Amino acid sequence: MADMSPQHPVQGGLLIYLECLVALSICFLFGTWFSTLTNGVIVLGLHGLAFMGGWLEQMSGFTEGSRLAMVGILASLIMPTEAVWRRAAYLMESPLAGSLPQFAIFSDVSIPSQAMIAYAFAYVCIALAIAMYHFGRRDL
Repeated sequence: MADMSPQHPVQGGLLIYLECLVALSICFLFGTWFSTLTNGVIVLGLHGLAFMGGWLEQMSGFTEGSRLAMVGILASLIMPTEAVWRRAAYLMESPLAGSLPQFAIFSDVSIPSQAMIAYAFAYVCIALAIAMYHFGRRDL
């Protein structure tokens, strides 16, 4: 039986936790302005935007298109969930994922940097601070 354990499970798990915190903090932020249904639609739409941006950024590595990469980076700045997910996947993937041709489609072409992870953490803090400020001023 082959050993298929992740390479860095603690770091990857913490990054997945950070991804959840990003989505949750945006839910809190938009929940102070919009109804529950509208809030859910907006957050789901932003998560979809992040997914599509991450996909375009990955495709830019195959096609060597700088405009695709720029669109992906812009989407990651608007909603950094996909970038955090791709960094977690990179940290936990098998060393074989990029070295064998049959795994090439699963390899990470564009790996988010540590600066993007710091940005995602700051994003959470700022979103929560704005949500708390707005909730404190809201007439209940």
